[in-house]
Amino acid sequence: MSGNCHVQIRAILLAPGGLWNNSQESGTILDSAAHIEAANDLHMRAGGNLVNMGSVLQAGVDAQLRAGQDLIVAASSIDAAQEAWLVAGGQLALLSAEDLDYSFYEKKKKGSFGRKSFRSDQVTRITQQGTEITTGGDLALISGADQTCQAANLQSGEDLTLTSGGGIDFEGVKDLHQESHEKSSSNWAWQSAKGKGNTDETLIQTQMRAQGELIIQKSAEIGVR
Repeated sequence: MSGNCHVQIRAILLAPGGLWNNSQESGTILDSAAHIEAANDLHMRAGGNLVNMGSVLQAGVDAQLRAGQDLIVAASSIDAAQEAWLVAGGQLALLSAEDLDYSFYEKKKKGSFGRKSFRSDQVTRITQQGTEITTGGDLALISGADQTCQAANLQSGEDLTLTSGGGIDFEGVKDLHQESHEKSSSNWAWQSAKGKGNTDETLIQTQMRAQGELIIQKSAEIGVR
């Protein structure tokens, strides 16, 4: 595929050999909620941007994601039996996404002699889904501009290398659990009301583990937020 080509993938792809997805020049590849598995090498290359969102990529040998401009991997999983290379001519970002679970219950009841009761329960859970990259061999993240790692999990069976033409930012995100409970009852002579709630937050940071060397090369500063 060549020219100003825009490729969108939302599918399950199983390749008994290798798999190449190639969009040359200024083309863009958007891989969203896909499951791509190759028995040998898995290569994705975009002359423009390469965006991988909520997907699973598995390579029986090596995995390579290359973008002429920006490379964005969000809430995805990449697994390579040997090496994995993520290379961007511009920015490289490993991002998380929020998984929201919300429940609400409300009950009102009226009885005799003006008796009334009310109950309300609200529960909100926000779970961060970070990007996970696991390799049996080397893992390399290379960018011509800034890199961002947002609650990523990087596990390398050999060396783990981050090379940035700009800075490298490690951004933390928070899991949230929030509850609110209220109840009341009354009649013509009296009334009572009770309420309680709590909020718990858990900070999730990037985790990096290498069986070999951990190498960080950058032209600008490293930021931790």
